[in-house]
Amino acid sequence: KAALGLLSCLLAAAAYFGFTLRRGSLGWIECGVLLVTGSAFLLRLSYLNHSSLPSDYRLLPTVWTDEHTYFTVTRFLLENGLPTYLLDPISMRSAPGTPVYLYILYSIFGNLYDLRVCSIVLVCLSLLLVYRIGCLQFDKKTALLAMAACAFFSETIKYSPTLLTEPPFFFLFLAGVYLSLLALREKRAVSVKTVLAGILFALATMTRSILLLYPFALLFFFAAWEGYASYRAGKMEFTYSPKILVIVVSFLLVAAPVCLKNQLLFERFTIATGGGVALYLGSRADTEGDEPPYRGKAYIMP
Repeated sequence: KAALGLLSCLLAAAAYFGFTLRRGSLGWIECGVLLVTGSAFLLRLSYLNHSSLPSDYRLLPTVWTDEHTYFTVTRFLLENGLPTYLLDPISMRSAPGTPVYLYILYSIFGNLYDLRVCSIVLVCLSLLLVYRIGCLQFDKKTALLAMAACAFFSETIKYSPTLLTEPPFFFLFLAGVYLSLLALREKRAVSVKTVLAGILFALATMTRSILLLYPFALLFFFAAWEGYASYRAGKMEFTYSPKILVIVVSFLLVAAPVCLKNQLLFERFTIATGGGVALYLGSRADTEGDEPPYRGKAYIMP
């Protein structure tokens, strides 16, 4: 399993830099990217094998309470199917992306250890996105430094093998950012990249609903910035705002149906109610800021 996981990371990195190999210009930076990717995977796999992260569902609450929460919803999905899950109030306990992600992986592998290895692979693929974003915005050396800093940062190591929202969110959000940056460099307002960026942001929001207002804030910022620049220049010229608008529309095509479903069935126009509960309880003095302080607290779901 370790060899397959490492091989998948290295193959993804090698495929990504295949065009560089074809041109015969593979340099030390590209070799560094491959080295960081492989090292990051082995480091996280070693952490998983030496940590107390359980492979037994019944032991999940002993380490990460949220793992138990997400996998409880995943078990409901496994036992009842997706249609029943969508119509049940349990679908609002957390954003649906993570339980569905775990449901797909568990249907394939059938055990929690393999799910944890898949999360590690997903984080390692995210490191490649960090590198590519760095190349777009800065240069290859800065990009490699940012990738290495992210790869060996203790928090990203700790969260990589978990069944939490971080691994899928990390990957989907970075993929959305990367495609957005590529789309902003194109002349056309509507392109495959802008549509896919909006969809990826929506899927990231399905794992952590903190991004629910992000595309709208982005649109407001670019519209205000370009509007002010147009006013100062004496002519109306909006280059980026139409592209951001396309991202928002594609975002809504994915996120809006979930919110509408929850409004129609449960009178809650949101993706999930769990996040609001965490925010409320986490700000209470008697919880001492513990997040998520669910144990011992009587809160009402939906």
